[in-house]
Amino acid sequence: MIEVYDKNLKKLGVLERAFNVYSEESLNLVDFLHFSLNFKDMKRKLCQPFNFVKAFGKFFRIMPTTLNKSQATIIEYTCEHSIARLMDSILFGSHTIGNRGVYTEEVLNYILSHQTKNIWKLGKCEFRRQFEYHFEQENLLSALLSVPKPFNEDYVFEFGTENDPFTINLLKRDTSVKHYYMAGKNIITTNVEEEPTEICTRLYPLGAGEGVNQIGIQKVNNSKPYIESPQHIIDKYGIIERVWTDRSFENEETLLSSAKKLLKEMETPKITRQIEASTLRTDGEIKLGQTVRLIDKGLDMDVNTVIKAITRGSDNKIISLEISNKKSDIANSLADLADRQRIESSYSQGATQIYAQSVQTNADSKDGAELNFYIPKEMKFINKVLVKIKTEAFRAFSKATEGGGAVSSTTKSGGGSWESTDSGGGSLETTTQTTSIVTQKDGGGFEVDTAWGGTDVEYIVNQTQPAGVDNHTHGVRQVHGHRHIFEMPDHKHEVDSKPHSHSIRIPSHKHDVRIPSHKHDFKIPNHTHKITPGIYRFGRSGKFKIMINDKEQAVYDGSTQEIDITEMLVNDEGMINRGSWHSVKAVPEDLSYISISLYLQGFVQSRGEMTV
Repeated sequence: MIEVYDKNLKKLGVLERAFNVYSEESLNLVDFLHFSLNFKDMKRKLCQPFNFVKAFGKFFRIMPTTLNKSQATIIEYTCEHSIARLMDSILFGSHTIGNRGVYTEEVLNYILSHQTKNIWKLGKCEFRRQFEYHFEQENLLSALLSVPKPFNEDYVFEFGTENDPFTINLLKRDTSVKHYYMAGKNIITTNVEEEPTEICTRLYPLGAGEGVNQIGIQKVNNSKPYIESPQHIIDKYGIIERVWTDRSFENEETLLSSAKKLLKEMETPKITRQIEASTLRTDGEIKLGQTVRLIDKGLDMDVNTVIKAITRGSDNKIISLEISNKKSDIANSLADLADRQRIESSYSQGATQIYAQSVQTNADSKDGAELNFYIPKEMKFINKVLVKIKTEAFRAFSKATEGGGAVSSTTKSGGGSWESTDSGGGSLETTTQTTSIVTQKDGGGFEVDTAWGGTDVEYIVNQTQPAGVDNHTHGVRQVHGHRHIFEMPDHKHEVDSKPHSHSIRIPSHKHDVRIPSHKHDFKIPNHTHKITPGIYRFGRSGKFKIMINDKEQAVYDGSTQEIDITEMLVNDEGMINRGSWHSVKAVPEDLSYISISLYLQGFVQSRGEMTV
């Protein structure tokens, strides 16, 4: 029974008269439903493009229709699984996600977050890988199905439409044998197809870019651009080389992982068996990705294979199985690569870019000449970075200008004070010597003569008789005016000094000096300077050192040097920083005129915020 729903999953009716109903299920691909209606069936009006039908417990979207007119007019409908609705949304622009610390579950959720309408959600994810992915202008379904392709472990996508929103599960494939099919017992016919033309024992994987700037695996594969099958496979089939190019890969490790898985599928012929089963004796439900043991003694066959496709009839009975010795369909991988050309053509591949810049300036041992340049993050590869450094005589450029005189005055706050330290003391000691001093013989004489003076005094005899006193007398001698003369004749003195010394000590002390606030006035009269204009050269440095990002790298002799600084720019991780500025500085020993010219060649992808 087939039910019909509108675009919002509202039930419209049931197609009771549908016939030729069958489904095609494919491992990790989109399933399809086919049915037919008679043109006269009025229910056909419900089957409009992009409406949904439900059959075999799954939702399918009605897509192409074919009108087949013979005796009776029949309309044949082809419907794709509802997971194809992810093709209606795209990852517009450039999207990079993954790498260390970002796991598979986060990548899947990132893709699903770009749905225009939340129809699908992530259910169970049994993988925790940290691959880096890059998408540009790609629909969500293509991006989703590409996530597990680098895995070195088998996987199965399951798409559940039982609940709203629908659920996506990414599971590890169960490798245990679930079913046994034996010719003559539960197999009617078996069609075996062997395809040896896809064999490859040496694979050259290539990613984004072009020419020498195309991503390869040399950096992560011991400098080899290819991977090879084990020796016993090479001994059996020889060296068969193939080139696999998928420009959606921008990470070498992810490219290598995908290439290893691809080579493992390609190193042996693909053998596909189409089985029409009469009675399928199974241990349970038959599902895509299960392992089947196939036994056919007539063909000397006893192998374990994988269910790759299931065709079911209207009663949900299995009509046929497609099993293969390949865990994934390498034909689909190569066909998918060709089909991806429409997507790949919208990926920004970029081109090899060459640009140059220069700087010229005077420099000396303290101030070198510096050139700054920018490397954008979109530059995927850097082929080489060259600089040419030239030293010449220092250049002076000057011309006087006329100007008036001026009066200049310092401020009045120019006073100040100065104080010495307290440790200014010291001592001095003379030497010990014997000394004799002699005066002159004819010197030193002198005469002193007092002037005449004095008063004549005479004796007076008189008697006084005070009461109670006996009679007595006083006698006084008369002194006449006189003078004294003292005379010293010429003579000399001799003095002997015994040996001795003198010690003089100055105690610690300080001096204070104070300068009061003052100012100075001076005047410059109007005047002009006249010189001859021109370029004046003098001096030249014989050596200079080069500094990259402020780190000294080397010292060079001579006036001109051409230097490859590519390796000098490499950081501790073996890469040149992108999205950042870098500097080259030349520092001469003496005054010089320095010219720095830089040349950079690299591969740039055309990505950015805008174009102007």
